[in-house]
Amino acid sequence: MAKTVTVATKVAAVTEGVPERMCVICRCRFPKGALTRYVLTSENGLSIDTEKIRPGRGWYLCSEPGCALKFAKYRPGKPRKGKQHV
Repeated sequence: MAKTVTVATKVAAVTEGVPERMCVICRCRFPKGALTRYVLTSENGLSIDTEKIRPGRGWYLCSEPGCALKFAKYRPGKPRKGKQHV
C-alpha cells in the first residue's frame, strides 16, 4: 500500500522551524516575516507594528490587495450580531 502525502505535510516539512501566522482576512498561513502586523492603539485604532514585538493582541495581514480592501473595514473588538463581546 502506497503512503499518500498531503500538500499540508509538504508545506510543513519545508517551513519547519519557521514561525507561521494566519492572515485575518483570507485565513491562509504564511511565514511570520511575510505578513504585516497591526496592533490596537490606546485610541482604539489600528497601527502597524513594523518590528512585530509590540505588546497586545496583533492582527496579521497578507499582501493581497483584496485582503487590504477588506481589512480597511475591519474593526477588531467590535461586537458582532448574535455574539457576546469579550
